[in-house]
Amino acid sequence: MKNRKLLSSIVYRLLCSAAIVFIVALQSVHAENPFVLFEQGSVDEARRGFQKNLDEARAMSDNPLLFWRDKQTEVWKALFHYAWFLDQTGDFKKSIEMSNEALDIATKQQSEYRIGRTLGWLGHAYAYKGNYTLALEFFDAALEIGKKNGRIVHPMIWGLSTQEKGAILFRMGDVKTAKEIIQETATYARSYGIDGGYAESALHLAEIAVHEGNIGEALRYAKEAEQAAERCRCNPQLYAHAILVQAEVLYEKYKNKLAHDVEVQAAIERAKEAANKLQVTHLIALTKLLESKLIQDPFSTRKEELLNDAFQMLETIHHEDRGRAAIESGRLYLDQHATDLAKYYLQRGFKINEESFRLVDNAYALPSFEELTRQLGGDEQARLKELQTALDRALEVKGKPLLFSIYRDLSYFCEDIGYYQLADQYGRKALHTASLILEEESDEYVHDKIQQALIDLKEHLINMSRYTHQLPTNPE
Repeated sequence: MKNRKLLSSIVYRLLCSAAIVFIVALQSVHAENPFVLFEQGSVDEARRGFQKNLDEARAMSDNPLLFWRDKQTEVWKALFHYAWFLDQTGDFKKSIEMSNEALDIATKQQSEYRIGRTLGWLGHAYAYKGNYTLALEFFDAALEIGKKNGRIVHPMIWGLSTQEKGAILFRMGDVKTAKEIIQETATYARSYGIDGGYAESALHLAEIAVHEGNIGEALRYAKEAEQAAERCRCNPQLYAHAILVQAEVLYEKYKNKLAHDVEVQAAIERAKEAANKLQVTHLIALTKLLESKLIQDPFSTRKEELLNDAFQMLETIHHEDRGRAAIESGRLYLDQHATDLAKYYLQRGFKINEESFRLVDNAYALPSFEELTRQLGGDEQARLKELQTALDRALEVKGKPLLFSIYRDLSYFCEDIGYYQLADQYGRKALHTASLILEEESDEYVHDKIQQALIDLKEHLINMSRYTHQLPTNPE
């Protein structure tokens, strides 16, 4: 009996010792996990961890003794994870290099899943850089793998590519399509409890809701995104982004009510803390951009510093929002009546957005260009005022023939002063108005006049495609 008790005691102690060793080993592995290090804010250590994992995976692939391991898949995983980290922290160039190498491995393996995942991540990186046309190509290629014959076969591939394609379409001005496809991914993610996917979709929907003026809906989406990201704990940058979007929505809600500055400032402080902890360059820059809006004095040194810092940070990493930051700087210099600087930054931002086809941002910038023209004075100011008065009158009386001629004249005018994307937008509005006239008007004389005017307008828009990189849509 004593021997049995002694043996049981020894076995118990051995098991406890083994358990302790196992727990310590787990804690050590957990502490060295680069994903965990990134979440904790140890960004440099996380970077070294991702690099170490990649080095070890490459070394394993060269070791003939490890013949039983799927060595190339280990390299693909290390490349994919490292590309993810680089994407989050703003090194898009290196992220794309890693993803291209991962794509080569996946293609040689003929792994449909890994090809689709990598294509989606390449699209994500190019979208961050503002190269929307190339990003859409990668997303569309990934979608061919993620969804087949109307059936979702790879949810992660389909979800990421669909929601990010929607985000691009929104920025390019196709709000209706963007909202529809992002809502589809949000519904799918919520139905299957995919918190990370829902958080990302909800953030895009919040942005669209702000654009549509539905601030209550935008705030609901932003809060739901934060809650989903917190539950998921799959992407610390996503959580930080959700906090920033909440702050942006709160600013939109209270921007005309100075009494609520404290609440907005508190939200911005949360966003700053989250972005700085992770050292995510573009989130830090966007937080500075938002903080600058709370400063009412256009001659404030602090406001100018915040805007300049934001623009330089986004310009350095070639981020898609750098055009937006340049336009905000242009607005500041407009308020200061520093017309030369205002013109430089507004045109710089407008050009950046044109290159990306970021039409939504440029539409918001139009009043600033009108103010710039007023400050510059001369014939352009008089002509712009004349066209605006005529457009207001046409919209009030709902006179389509008059509206057509005003949109057409605005298109020609914007081309003359070098605002090609706006010229294209007004031209397209003229085309759409003309198509309505041709459908509704039975008078042959009106038909002939519109058809004749359309010949010149279509030729004008085709010529404009040299600057906008897209051909006009002709009415039926």
